[in-house]
Amino acid sequence: MFRTSLSRTATRAVRTFSTTATKSSSIPLRICGRGTGTKQTITIKDKPYTIQTDTYPILGGADSAPSPVAYNLASLTSCNQVTGAKVAEDHGIKLGEWNVRLDAVLPTDVLVKGKCEGNPNWESVKLFVRVQTNILESVKGDNLEADARFRHFVREVERRCPITQLFKRSGLRPKGWETDPEHEYFNLSTLDYCVGQVYTNYALFFKLSPNANKSKIISTIKDGLEVTLTQCRQLCGTLEPQPDGNGGLCFHKTKDSTVELHVQFLDTVEHELDGEYRTFEALEAQHFASRALGNMNTWCVFPMTYGEKPEAQPSSRPKCAAFKITFIQGGFVFMMHHHHYTNDVMGWAGELHQLAENCAAVWANPTAPALPPWDPSCLDLSRVTAPDVPEDKKIDGPVSPLRHPDHKKAQWLLFHLSKSKTAALKEVASPKDGSYYISSYDAYNALIWRLLTKHRFALFHNISTDPANISFLWGEAVDMRRRFSNPPIGPRTQGNVVHVALSN
Repeated sequence: MFRTSLSRTATRAVRTFSTTATKSSSIPLRICGRGTGTKQTITIKDKPYTIQTDTYPILGGADSAPSPVAYNLASLTSCNQVTGAKVAEDHGIKLGEWNVRLDAVLPTDVLVKGKCEGNPNWESVKLFVRVQTNILESVKGDNLEADARFRHFVREVERRCPITQLFKRSGLRPKGWETDPEHEYFNLSTLDYCVGQVYTNYALFFKLSPNANKSKIISTIKDGLEVTLTQCRQLCGTLEPQPDGNGGLCFHKTKDSTVELHVQFLDTVEHELDGEYRTFEALEAQHFASRALGNMNTWCVFPMTYGEKPEAQPSSRPKCAAFKITFIQGGFVFMMHHHHYTNDVMGWAGELHQLAENCAAVWANPTAPALPPWDPSCLDLSRVTAPDVPEDKKIDGPVSPLRHPDHKKAQWLLFHLSKSKTAALKEVASPKDGSYYISSYDAYNALIWRLLTKHRFALFHNISTDPANISFLWGEAVDMRRRFSNPPIGPRTQGNVVHVALSN
């Protein structure tokens, strides 16, 4: 018996399927349908048979024929058998009877109720297969050898079955997930609760040559992410109450948990002609500012765009992470999404560097990558976690204030200061008599604070108070990882290990 548990969620990204002829052999298909209401008769070009479909009464159907979702799952069960027969033929294995069972759950909030939030795709799909083989007989009763050969047969069926791969590639699993525990819980640290209930987005821009191997890029990032998810394990989970019922939150990862990876192609001829999407050259000319990207929904996985929204609140049990690759003319954009509770910016940076090293190893040798080390203590947040407060000592906090109506829309900016400019700025900011020391960090922050204050005052020009009597706020997140000693903590420690410095 072999069992394969497929992805819980499938990608909702727009996928462009190429119609370009390839040198390898292929099976051309043309499907046509005709019908009214919920019933349809489907024909396949040059075939004598037809397929009838209807749907369930909950969707307005009469249930007079199998539904499209039933056919979707039936294709998975039957394609495994077809592929298995071919694999067995190639490996000299004789097969007997197949016995297949599939259990699936399809959520209806989006499909039936039309809700804007949620996932219309399969919530879970589990495939169970029993098949008779002559493997044990062929190895003369050697159970260990028979087991090894059968497992190889299973892997080959999964690898070669197109419908299995359609499901499996809908979501990422950590590498080696088959031996993961059924449930893992990663409790939030005390500092995790101090950040916003928002999704954060980090975009990486890559310039490509015209002949870049996109397939290898996609497979490398996918394989690199699968390794990274075994290391930064909290990213696989959903934000949920801790199972002990003490009122705290945790990241709950199950054995079947997946993380969405979307791949989108906006570099095709039709996109080039309509000019709707930016080229790498155009983004570079605008210094990759967020306004140059336009509608962020184009680049992000729903609903993980930045902002305070119900989907990011703990009561919605939000997923922790997702990733999206978008190819554009001249390059691609890699968007990394995280719930802020999973990581601050330096926690993300640690994850990013680990991912980059994993991808570099996979790129160099896809079949046997020399993967970099990972320190498991980077998931240990005990040193920034205060003991639980006794229940009788807890109080209800104040209601969160509403956003001030005069707040303006803003965007994140990334500055790069060259060494020569840094030295010049530091010289200007330092006292002539050398009576005290000014670091590059001090000089840079003073300049930014000064410029922002000037522009804020001009922006909120209706302020009637004398500027001399106004306290202009300056705040900054400070990474605390490098400030731990006896012993130090790993520089790639995950979570929110951060302090906020505020002006008085």
